[in-house]
Amino acid sequence: MPKDMELPKRLMSPYKIPDNLIDIRDNEIEIQLVDKGQTENPGILKLISDLKSGRLKNQRILSHSIKNDYVNNNEIVIFMTNEYKNSESTKSLFHWTKKENVEKILKEGLKPSGPTLYVSSFGSLTYTYNGVFLSEFPEKLNKIQGFTFYKRPKFELLEIRKPSMKLWTDSNIIRQIDYRSVDPKSYIVFESIEPKYIKLKQPKINNEWK
Repeated sequence: MPKDMELPKRLMSPYKIPDNLIDIRDNEIEIQLVDKGQTENPGILKLISDLKSGRLKNQRILSHSIKNDYVNNNEIVIFMTNEYKNSESTKSLFHWTKKENVEKILKEGLKPSGPTLYVSSFGSLTYTYNGVFLSEFPEKLNKIQGFTFYKRPKFELLEIRKPSMKLWTDSNIIRQIDYRSVDPKSYIVFESIEPKYIKLKQPKINNEWK
């Protein structure tokens, strides 16, 4: 998959954080914090303020964690989506949604929406993205809040076939939530999906997905 490493560098550039305190990887940015009682770098203090206030925003920032005492991590970690592939019109992707949302989606399309705070066994992460989660596997489509496997009749399955969407991978954030649930076939889309590319998927035998 292609990678876009320029965005993380651009986001961090205004803070002028010394190279020995910051590590920009494929899907995450790590910034080391000083020990208690020591003076923090001014750029890092500004970064913390901007993260907490929401001033630092970008659709490809999935989450951030600041000084996670739960796991004794004295650092800032920013998880991003930096790998993507383009969708194909001949290949279906799937999205679970609540039954009451179906009529509106089929009329107006799917639009990126925001997350909720999720507390995992690794500590707390603050989610900041607005996106649509899609998967190649309808029977195991993961949701960010704990990866519940949704089934009918409470939820309905939508099939999407839209060409040339950028499908961003979210492997890092999945691994942070539950290492047993890593699904390389789940993607995040940051664009709206028009109604003409969406249809309601019919249920399998016994009216459920297994």
